[in-house]
Parts: sequence; structure tokens; C-alpha cells
Amino acid sequence: MGNSAGLDSIHVLVVDHERTRLARNCAWLIAEGWNVSARAGSEQLASAVRELRPDVVLVDLPDVGTAQWRMFLDECRASGDPIVISHAQVA
Repeated sequence: MGNSAGLDSIHVLVVDHERTRLARNCAWLIAEGWNVSARAGSEQLASAVRELRPDVVLVDLPDVGTAQWRMFLDECRASGDPIVISHAQVA
């Protein structure tokens, strides 16, 4: 296990369309001491941020449209401005 000092107080939401990678990444973050939630699709993105209020959002979704991305970012702003790290092609 890595250095987990205080990491369990940081809530990370991981959103990925590929379930195998989602499970692997979440398992790795949990093993490192992070507090992790997971979602598997873009339709859950804005509602997950609203419900979970994460500190960090890791997003890998190739199918996110511009309107959906804008709604997600608006929800982030309303939910306390989590750090967003994205690997997505905006259509």
C-alpha cells in the first residue's frame, strides 16, 4: 500500500464506460487508501456528482456530447467545484 495519510477523507468519483478498467482503477485507488465511488456511464454523471458531492472526479467517457458535458460541469459548480480530470472526446 502507498502513502495513504489523509487520503480516505478525499472522495474520488471514477466514471468509466469500460467496466473492467473501472473496476481495476477503483481497486487500485482503494488499495492506496482513497475513498472511492464508481459509475459506469455518462447518463449517471451529473446525478452522481449531485448525490455524492465528490472532491475529485475522474472521467473517461468517449460518448459524452457537448450538452451533457456542459450539464455535468454546471452540476460540478453547484456541488462545490470538485477537481475534474477528464479523458474524453467531446462530440
